[in-house]
Amino acid sequence: HILDAGTTLVVLDDFTRVYAFDRESGKFLNRIGLREPDGEKYLDCEDIFLSQDNKEVGILDRYGRSISFYDLEGKFLREGASLEQQDNATSVAAVGDKWVLCSDMLDDGPFGSKYTARQFSLVSLDSPLVIRFAGYSPLTIDGAMCEISRRPLVSMGASATFFKCFNDTLFSINGDRIIRPLMKLGLKKPMPDLTALNDSCGGWFNFRNLRTFCTNTDSFEGFDKIFETENLICLTSAALLQDGFYWIDKNEGKGYTLPFDVNLDNEYKRVLAGETIIDIVGSNHKELISTMNPLVLKHVHDKYRDIEYFNEELSDMARTVLPDGNPVVLIYEN
Repeated sequence: HILDAGTTLVVLDDFTRVYAFDRESGKFLNRIGLREPDGEKYLDCEDIFLSQDNKEVGILDRYGRSISFYDLEGKFLREGASLEQQDNATSVAAVGDKWVLCSDMLDDGPFGSKYTARQFSLVSLDSPLVIRFAGYSPLTIDGAMCEISRRPLVSMGASATFFKCFNDTLFSINGDRIIRPLMKLGLKKPMPDLTALNDSCGGWFNFRNLRTFCTNTDSFEGFDKIFETENLICLTSAALLQDGFYWIDKNEGKGYTLPFDVNLDNEYKRVLAGETIIDIVGSNHKELISTMNPLVLKHVHDKYRDIEYFNEELSDMARTVLPDGNPVVLIYEN
């Protein structure tokens, strides 16, 4: 996950570590959360968010069940809200400067779990108040919450956009705690019948069972992540190879599907030609942020000598990138 703090990119890696890089040059600046002599304040960073002025980084600690704040230089500032003992928040989005929206989910497991159904929670940043939105549970079957989407919410400054899994409507929540339907999605496939899905899974829910059921019934497996700018909303499918990306033009209020080429070499060739975007990892008001493995970039450059690159800078990067280096960050304007 990558967040844009103006001149700095804040990066959460796959190992729960957080870093800051200079946006213009790509130069590594510092680790966020590494304090001497006692190291990080957080136990495990599951997700990150920025304050409204982009000066502070919020750390969602899944196992410590807390939210803490650091400056862009990596120094610990203060402890924020503490979540309840049973919370297992996996993603977070800022709602103005007073609240954050958390998705509280249990990892996949049996429907008959002893845990109650989880839901979205609105957490106050300046008081102990935590507000549950049980009516907007991402997915609840037989009283248990099952995780399907990895990022069902995104911050838009004064508000946040979110979706329920297996739901064709996007919702918005603002700092006054008002939830409203934002847009109904026109999808090509129907949502799965939850009762039939429950019966098919035989009391045990996981991604493989979901995929098998949706393939056999020609139903929609669901969205996996959401990203948003002033003009666009991008929803990535949980079954990307089959369903591609779902793009929404906010000005027109219309959506369309961008198919995904199952030949990954062809798909990355299209990326370098500026014809598509994949591996989206972040967004801000005006841009979508994507990454590409440098080994893939070098491979596609060597294989397809006839690529008409989107711009000269991308062509130069493809020729000179170190295959064993860090991921290449691609930034797309509205």
